Order: sequence, then structure tokens, then C-alpha cells
Amino acid sequence: MADDAPPQAEPAAPAPSADSAVCRQGYLDKCRDFLCEPVGLFLATLDAQDAADAATDPQAFPEASDPVAVSLSGSNVDLFTGRLSYMQVFSICDSLSCLKALKVLDLSYNNIDDAGAKAVARGVETCKTLRTLSLRGNDIGPAGIASIVEALNTASAAEDGATLATLDVNGNPLTDEGGVVVAKFLETNTTLQALDVGNCEFGDVTVIAVCAALCEANKTLNDLNLENPRIRSIEDETSVHVAKMLARNNTLTALNLGKHRMRDHGCHTLVDYGLTRNATLRKLNLRCNELTEMGGAAIHRLLTQHPEVTWLDLSCNRLATRGVMDVAQALPFNYTLDHLDVRSNGIESDGIVALAENALRSTRLTSLRLWGNHIGVRAAEAVMQLVTDSAEDTRPLELDVEPYEVGDRVCVARLSPNEPPSAVVMSVA
Repeated sequence: MADDAPPQAEPAAPAPSADSAVCRQGYLDKCRDFLCEPVGLFLATLDAQDAADAATDPQAFPEASDPVAVSLSGSNVDLFTGRLSYMQVFSICDSLSCLKALKVLDLSYNNIDDAGAKAVARGVETCKTLRTLSLRGNDIGPAGIASIVEALNTASAAEDGATLATLDVNGNPLTDEGGVVVAKFLETNTTLQALDVGNCEFGDVTVIAVCAALCEANKTLNDLNLENPRIRSIEDETSVHVAKMLARNNTLTALNLGKHRMRDHGCHTLVDYGLTRNATLRKLNLRCNELTEMGGAAIHRLLTQHPEVTWLDLSCNRLATRGVMDVAQALPFNYTLDHLDVRSNGIESDGIVALAENALRSTRLTSLRLWGNHIGVRAAEAVMQLVTDSAEDTRPLELDVEPYEVGDRVCVARLSPNEPPSAVVMSVA
């Protein structure tokens, strides 16, 4: 009888894993050995994993772990006045292997030097799940980047090694010596998909070496930020090498060439011999170059003969009215462009009117940046008409200016719309 059946025992609660607790204690021991204060943010991450492990039945879900992101950026409010010391970096990196689901490690803006980079390299080599590493704004030089590259090569060669997909070393003084190390790594890279080496004190040598590595050898990298190299020539020689690379590369989808001192001749070379022969690039950043109204024709050809482009930044050039009118006239013939940025280009009313009239004729444009130009009364009226017409369209258009009326006069004010993704996207995936 059911009433006579012995009562069934309640299922036992899953025993919390000791891994995280051991890792926490191991980290504290390392801090004591290195005579440094434990970092509260890192301890909080270890405690969070401990709680997650305790709530998970290891028998029912032996591999269940939420992705872990460790953010120890010096710009964080908790670290802004106490950025990581040399020994704190060592103790943290020696403990990374305990975080079995670590996906993102952010150590930006902490004054990490070459010795610290060597410690980071050891952590990268031992942490098998790490996908994104940010070392932006530190003090890593050629020796430091060589250590990191060596760790990436070692890890990728191992059967169960790390598969880092995103590396951000923007703002470190790598110089050409470190740049050549990066270029050589790209020749054999099989895991890195996004690389940010902007503002790294590179010269022409590094730009040329990176372009040579990406001509055919690399089939993995798809997102590259090469912004602000120290190019001293005014003859646009590097544009030839970038164009050659784009003509032969079928992997890159995003490229940042901001602050390359590119002039009109270089832009024509880039488009005619590179972009019009490329079928994969989607995002192109040409901000803060030296393009004038004569470069508008090249951008027109880019938009009409390279229809795959979806994101184009031309801000802080000198296209002026004539140049931007060439750009505007290409919009109705482009069926993929989502975002166009022409801020601070010295554009007068005729150019703004041309952009406003052609923006709605574009079948795809959803984001247009205009601020920093000479938006007079007639241009403001054209912007108001654009806003009115786009509001009635099924495809709303996002602007960075907002028209308003003062009496019988139309003026514009600056908005702060959501910025589109940058060249290198930090993600957990």
C-alpha cells in the first residue's frame, strides 16, 4: 500500500565546488608573497564564481558555467586613484587559470610595462577560455608585445590552447620594433579576429609590414584598427600598400585608417586600386585625414562601385561643399550604406541641402552625422524636412542634430545619438 511505503529521502543539495575557494585562497597567498594588497574587484569575481558553482549541480551540469568577465580598468571608479601595481598584476595573472569560464580580461589604463606584459602573457597562455584581452593605454613596449605574441603562438599551437579572438593594445608605445613583431605574428595567426593597434607610435615601416602580412597570409583577422601612425611623408606612399592589401585580402570586414595624413591622391589610390577590387570590407574609417573637395569623387566611386560598404566615417576632413555633394549624389545608387559621418568638414548650406535631399532617396541609410558644419537657415529647413519625411517612413533616420523653430526661423541643436560600433568590439562571445 502507498501509505506503508517508506518515505523517500530528499535529494541532497549539490555540494559547492572547492575550486573557487582554493583559487581565492591561492590568490590571497600570492598577494602575501608579493607584498601587495588584494584587489577587491578581482576578489569579487572569485566570490561570484564561487556562488555560481555552489548553485550548480556538477553531476547534472558538469560544464555549466556562466561566462566570466574580469574588468580591472584603471578608468574604473574603484581603481581610478589606486591603479594596479606591478606586483598586483603578477598575482592576478598567476591566478587566472582558476577562472574556468573567463572570457574577457580588461587591464586597460594601468601603466603595465614590459615586465607586467610578460606576466599577462603567462596568464593568457594558461587560461584556455579567454577570448578578449584589453591592454589599452598602458606602457607596453616592443619586449612586452613580443611576450604576448609568443604566448599566443604557443597557446594556438597547443591542442587545447587558448583561442584569443580580440586583442586591444591601443595607446601603448610599441614603436616600429613592436609593430614588426605584430606583423610577423599576423602571418601565422589562426585565432585572432579583431586587433586594435591604433596610437601605438607606429611609422611607415609597420603600416607596410602589416599590409604585407594581410595580403594573402592571414585568413582570420577581420577587424583592424591602424589609426594614427606617425607618417611623416606627404606623398601617400602607405596608401599604395593599403590598396594592394585590400585588393588581395578577402577576410577584413572593418578597417580604421583615421589620422593617416591621407590626401586626395592617396584616397583615389585607395579606392581605385584597392576598394573597388575588394568584396568583403563593410566598415571604413577615414576620419581626421587631409581629404579636400577633390577627394569627393573618389568617395563617390567607393559608394557606387563598392556597394558592400555599410559604415563610412569621413569626419574631420576638408571635403567642403563640393566634395560632399559628390558623396550625396552617390547615396541613391548605394543599397547597403547604413551610417555616414561627415561632421566637421566645412560644409556650407548647399552641401547640407544635397545630403538631406539624397538621404531619403537612399534605400538603407539609417544614421547621418552632420554637426560641426555651417548649417544656415536654408540648410536647417532642409534638415527639418528630412526629419519630417523620415518620421513618416518605415525606415527612421537617426541624426546628430535636431531642428527647432524660433518664431518663423528654423535652427538646429546638437544631439548625442547612440554611437555606432567602433573598429574593435569587446565582446564576451
